[in-house]
Amino acid sequence: MIKIDLKDSQKQQIEEKLMAFIEHNKIFEKIQKLASYLDVEKFNNTAELLKKIDLNFFLIFGKQSLQECIDEFEGAILTDVSKNNIKKDKLKLIIANGPKGKRLPGFHYFYKKFSDSDEAYDILKIINATVCPYCNRQYTFTVRKGKLKSRPQFDHYFPKSLFPYLSISVYNLIPSCALCNTGKSKSSPDKILYPYEESFESKEIRFKADNIIPYILREDKDISISLETLESSNENKADIINAYNNDFKIKALYELHSDEARKIIEKKYIFNDEALESICRSYSDAVYDKKYLKELIFGKYEVEDFINHPLSKFTSDIFEQISELDLHILSNASSLKIY
Repeated sequence: MIKIDLKDSQKQQIEEKLMAFIEHNKIFEKIQKLASYLDVEKFNNTAELLKKIDLNFFLIFGKQSLQECIDEFEGAILTDVSKNNIKKDKLKLIIANGPKGKRLPGFHYFYKKFSDSDEAYDILKIINATVCPYCNRQYTFTVRKGKLKSRPQFDHYFPKSLFPYLSISVYNLIPSCALCNTGKSKSSPDKILYPYEESFESKEIRFKADNIIPYILREDKDISISLETLESSNENKADIINAYNNDFKIKALYELHSDEARKIIEKKYIFNDEALESICRSYSDAVYDKKYLKELIFGKYEVEDFINHPLSKFTSDIFEQISELDLHILSNASSLKIY
């Protein structure tokens, strides 16, 4: 749901690290050997595509570009298996694991080598997504101090079990928490947003607390959380919301954060604009401004900072929803009380 917004300088660093891994592990040479084997076995169309693989192949960026690569490979594979009268899965297993008994590795071996390599840790540090982009709940720190190692899991946006040739395409790898990686698994990416390009912000999807007023008026202690779309369009955003609720259990998990919504409501009631202005004046020597105080008090961050702060999208959305209700006016109501 959160975008990983990479700068050109970061992409350049990633390219350098990936090239170092490929050269150190002689990946191109091994792919050429696999291609030669497929040529001998009459899988010529697939072999030709493997022969063309260069560094740019592993740096394909963008959902559409990755899909075009898949279309090309799947077309070649389908032609080859039809010609050889075998099942598609058999050829994909050769691409993934290499031919049996030939001591020739496939793309899943390349991924295994990459996932624990120094270059993988370096790339994760460069990406600097310290919160899972799928759920924005879990920290995904990368730690490497001597023998101590910890990193987020790599989710293959297009699953490596279905598209093994994208196993180490770096922008097909999404740093994610274990829960989201397991939840997504082999799910179709059709309705899952591509974090390097898309987000709930870009799709105008936001979190909503469904009964703020009854809570403020002490008519109901419960706060229910849901996802809503801000504007209608030709795109069926309900399908996106359903996919996130089904695959990542977003609604069910965020219902458990209803206490955070209550705290935001109460903080917004206490720390209104007048209170924030007063604090700024009282601590003028510390150069506190309202933006900083909102981060400090509410945990409300700018969109570009969501990828480094858990629950930041949720907090921002609930904060804005409460602001739209104009609590300053509500606070003058005699029946208004906060638990």
